[in-house]
Amino acid sequence: MPQFIIADNTHHNHAIAVARLDTLMQDYADLQQVGRARLGSMACRYLLTLLQQKMGLSGRLQDEALPYRIESNDLRQPTYYVSFSHSREHVAVLLATTPWLGIDIEDKTISLAVAKRYFTANEISWVVSVPTCQQPQATKLLWTLKEALIKQQGNAKLLVTLTRGLKADILDSIGKSGIEQLLNQKGSDSPKSVAYQLPLSQQIIPNNSGIKGVSYYWPALNCGYVLADKIA
Repeated sequence: MPQFIIADNTHHNHAIAVARLDTLMQDYADLQQVGRARLGSMACRYLLTLLQQKMGLSGRLQDEALPYRIESNDLRQPTYYVSFSHSREHVAVLLATTPWLGIDIEDKTISLAVAKRYFTANEISWVVSVPTCQQPQATKLLWTLKEALIKQQGNAKLLVTLTRGLKADILDSIGKSGIEQLLNQKGSDSPKSVAYQLPLSQQIIPNNSGIKGVSYYWPALNCGYVLADKIA
């Protein structure tokens, strides 16, 4: 069964759904007829309909251009924006009332050799400094949050390539202490969060006032996501 988390608070109203791909294929026969190239994309959209039902949200997905959003005729319903991610085994959907959002989910282990091709020297130094037993999780944590930030930048209409995005130093963006809190969190029933504020020189999304954001990580599912708002 999909796992749902719906968070309504003063800073970010958002919801996340994560499901195993094989479970969705059992529940939704149409997915069994889809080729591998389109399977992840269609599974994300099916999971989105399940999340909308869970939240009581009306409207259809508008995905002709970024950021994706739910368009509804219900004027009482706020606009929700959408980010998708899928791996070989899992599918993830993030809904939020801010368009600056991004989610990533990973199944595969990110080897240190691969990380060295994309991570900054600062990030590699941090990964090898944590206990050996935590290094695989530390590498995957940085990778998922980096990919989530890349999607967030794409939703902000910034043209950021995967290689360039992965080269951005997430320790500088979110803070070493925040990343360590996510790595060392206890329990995995839901994603844990760390708030951050980017200096003007390190803004994810350029504007004249600065950015306040929150990063989340769900260790049991190797899923990370980010949300950001303007600061008035």
